Amino acid sequence: MERHRLLPVGLLVFALVLPAGCGHQGTAEEAEAPSRLAAPAPVSTTWRAYGGALRDCVRTETETEQGLETWSAEFRDEHGNREVTTLADGTLVSVETDVAAAEVPRSIREHAARILGAPPETFEHARLAVYELEERAPTGEVSERFVDPFGVVLMTRHLDEESEQEAEESIADLPEAARAAIEREAQMAPLEEIQKERDGGHEVHAASWTSADGPRELKVLDDGSPISLEIETGRLPARVAALLRDAEEPARDASNTEDESSEEPTEPAVERMLLDVWEVEATVDGITRQALIRPTGEILGDVTAEPQAADSDD
Repeated sequence: MERHRLLPVGLLVFALVLPAGCGHQGTAEEAEAPSRLAAPAPVSTTWRAYGGALRDCVRTETETEQGLETWSAEFRDEHGNREVTTLADGTLVSVETDVAAAEVPRSIREHAARILGAPPETFEHARLAVYELEERAPTGEVSERFVDPFGVVLMTRHLDEESEQEAEESIADLPEAARAAIEREAQMAPLEEIQKERDGGHEVHAASWTSADGPRELKVLDDGSPISLEIETGRLPARVAALLRDAEEPARDASNTEDESSEEPTEPAVERMLLDVWEVEATVDGITRQALIRPTGEILGDVTAEPQAADSDD
């Protein structure tokens, strides 16, 4: 798997490539790895949960991003290649997977061409761990922010009445591609609820179930493209918790000063999810343009543009 840096993450300060072999010392499975890396135990646990058997780990790396240490491990097995990145305390940052060009959804190609101004030349798929902070202002306006574990706000959007409308569905009601995607993710777990919702201006199907690791809710488009997988929030990263505290203060102040015509403000709610994104790249007039897009066509962060490196005559 080609190592690359997802766009919203901070500048690379320090990197150390470590020998093959993943996890901390101590378990029988880890003893099978060819060369032992003394990764913190929480990191090893997250690697196993999202990457697979540690014996399938072929490459590891540590970096410092946004002033925080990250740990990455690349896995290869019959299911393909994937790279799992965590913070030093085991907090998941991202899961990147290789996708064959023929498997890139047409909608992603169309969104990318519109955003970049030319057909994209490269695609990378990832699931980013993000925290969705939702709050209601005294005016009644509802907004949500998507924040990564580094405390970087990737996207802010306002919700209207249409986006909050929901309607119950059954598995038989779903388009075939959407049903297949949900069944594949749920892995035979009984579905508890299916609802039709709006997300990013698109109709989506949200299915919930309980896995061995806790409650899950997957949202997919009609064509089966997953857009998010909601998982248990757990302990908040320190920088996300700080953002949440900052958002709670105005809500408390507003509750003390609101007049009778205002709605009751609510303290921000927070949910953790894996957000499906695509990093796309195209060259336009000698300028390399990159963007991180959702299957809904929304952009996370900004479109970056850099002059194409000149070829050396040497």
